[in-house]
Amino acid sequence: MRRLPVCLSGDEARSRLRRRSRLDWILRRHGGEREGRVELIWVPHCLFTFEMETARDFGETTVSVDACSGAFAIFQMEEDLLDAPAGDGEVLSSLLLPEEAEKRGRDKLLQAIMRRRGSQGPKPAPGRLLRSETVLFPFWVKYVHRGKDRLDIRLLNAATGEAGGNQTRVGVLHAFVATSRR
Repeated sequence: MRRLPVCLSGDEARSRLRRRSRLDWILRRHGGEREGRVELIWVPHCLFTFEMETARDFGETTVSVDACSGAFAIFQMEEDLLDAPAGDGEVLSSLLLPEEAEKRGRDKLLQAIMRRRGSQGPKPAPGRLLRSETVLFPFWVKYVHRGKDRLDIRLLNAATGEAGGNQTRVGVLHAFVATSRR
């Protein structure tokens, strides 16, 4: 299984995940929030490459669907993928079936095209599926204890350094719950 590279060290991830707002300082000071550990996890994503066709031309577009949350993105990091196993850290289980992920990818790609192109000119339409594969995206996860019995997480994409989105966060939490029930 291919994966994206980890471009952030654990120390850099801890630094970026540390919040520095006044409200967070007040919460920590009064026992409302305690910092937890930071660890690397691997989130499976389904990549689908669709043939794109207009009245004049053909092309292809690759999309990514998070296999835990169903979050969609147009994938532009194919040259960064490594043919290597996941490194340290837990590999989360997929919560979406490949057929569900493909349908979601196709539907969301069509929505993105319609939204971006408006009513002008011929719109490309997703055609047949050319290829599909599951790849692993690395994320740094920080556990945050809120109050006495609440646990939350913060995510940082270890390949890009960007904060993990809310859909991905919810998907990771669902995957943690599904794993703990097994």
